[in-house]
Amino acid sequence: MPNGEMSKMIMSFDDRQIALMQAQKLSSVLPETKNVRLAVQSVVYNIDPVGLSGAIVVLTGDCQPSIQGLLKMGGTPDVFPEIKRLCLFAAHHDVHVDFIWKPRESPEMLIADGLSREEDSSEIFVTRKTFHRIVFHRQGVVHGGMPTLDVFAGAAIGQHKAARFYTKYCSPASVGISAMHCDWAADAAVHGHSLLWVFPPFHLIGAVISKLLHEQVNAILIVPHFLRYWSAMIQQLPVVDIVQLHYHAGLYEMGSRAPKNMQRRNKPRISLTAYLVQFPTPL
Repeated sequence: MPNGEMSKMIMSFDDRQIALMQAQKLSSVLPETKNVRLAVQSVVYNIDPVGLSGAIVVLTGDCQPSIQGLLKMGGTPDVFPEIKRLCLFAAHHDVHVDFIWKPRESPEMLIADGLSREEDSSEIFVTRKTFHRIVFHRQGVVHGGMPTLDVFAGAAIGQHKAARFYTKYCSPASVGISAMHCDWAADAAVHGHSLLWVFPPFHLIGAVISKLLHEQVNAILIVPHFLRYWSAMIQQLPVVDIVQLHYHAGLYEMGSRAPKNMQRRNKPRISLTAYLVQFPTPL
């Protein structure tokens, strides 16, 4: 925004639609068109609407069917209502909206899409079955409670193990980004209960253990079954329980940002260890 502040982030599709898109069972035209409407509304609401009266708002996109529909003010039965809402909104605020299509290989679109296409080999998440095995492994009883904050989560379905979570990149539902700079103790507290779910990128394990020791927050810490320098650091944590997780195909899954070769043939084969860390309650 002109004042340097960020506008509110809005999710333009629900979890069901995300799952359908990931399974390539939902066209991107409807979400792309809805995104245009939300973007125009965001501009008008966050910049003085009176000052924008009579202005031209130009949006550039790489979804050709969406841009064609917007230019012609028509589309399929599921897309047309979004186009109609946009046109009515623009007319109400006396704003003219124009659209430009550019191929996704163009320099402008490569810059715009750069963050969403950035690969991240650290995107590894335990499956829901593995999660349940860890938290319910003692005769079906949750040992230490359910996690209240997932420190290194993804924004997609199944990639966060608590209602409150941090993500590496801005996400509508996350309570923070850049986990190592967040206040874990404050963000994890829910009705007097705090339990972190911490499955960190491997290169951050040492720093994560140091932060746990500093903040003194109870946690389920997941690390690879390696012998590294941080193996000695774990001995400093008040560990009350350990779950060994030997590698099998359903132990974990790679995130959508992981390199394609890691998601398929070269998926790493790593065993994991889960530590339940409980610090003494202050008197």
